[in-house]
Amino acid sequence: MKRFLVLVPLLAACNNPTVTPAPAPAPIPDVIRAYAVTDDALYNIVLRGNAVDEKIMTLSYSSMITDAAQVGNTLYASTFNSLLKIDLQAKSIVKVGDYTSGAGSINALAVTPTGALYAASTGGTLYTVNPTTAALTKVLDMGAPSSGDLAFDADTTLYATLNDSASTDTLARVSLADKGVKKIGQTGFQEVYGLDFQYGTLYGRTNAGQLITINTATGAGTAVRTTGLTFTKLN
Repeated sequence: MKRFLVLVPLLAACNNPTVTPAPAPAPIPDVIRAYAVTDDALYNIVLRGNAVDEKIMTLSYSSMITDAAQVGNTLYASTFNSLLKIDLQAKSIVKVGDYTSGAGSINALAVTPTGALYAASTGGTLYTVNPTTAALTKVLDMGAPSSGDLAFDADTTLYATLNDSASTDTLARVSLADKGVKKIGQTGFQEVYGLDFQYGTLYGRTNAGQLITINTATGAGTAVRTTGLTFTKLN
């Protein structure tokens, strides 16, 4: 009888294990920013919140810088033909190396949540980028030219804006696992040359200086504000 009384709470404990609650999602900051490249400068622009866009440095380089992506504390940038590193404290630019011959013109950079660097070309090819040598490795063909940028969400789903001869840029979702590309829909905006995924929202920047949000289910863009800046053109 004593054994029975002792075993009951033990069995109850086994049948009702303690469940650790999932951590609460990180609160969304009042101000969200992202680096953005114009024809001649690097800015830290405001995506959300009441603040002012900040010019970080003038981009004095022999070739036009087409995009930038942050890996940890390092800001990588790209011309059509070369990978660069930008020292934000010294406000200097260092060339990492030239891209693989025949890769086409690189106009988009993005980094995965784990720090892997990807690039896309005006020819519509997606590559991985070696951040030490600038060597490119082909991943897949996206089916249309890159309009100007890539962005990963927190689950490593890749989004791209494509210039597929539609009246406005098209949002596409890229599966790295099965190398599939799904065109989601037109954004309603032309020349969407910048993408940033922040706190579950996909933001876009157009060459005309518009900041937009993009619905990842439909591809439709919504104007947020006009920055007054001209984001990097492709030619």
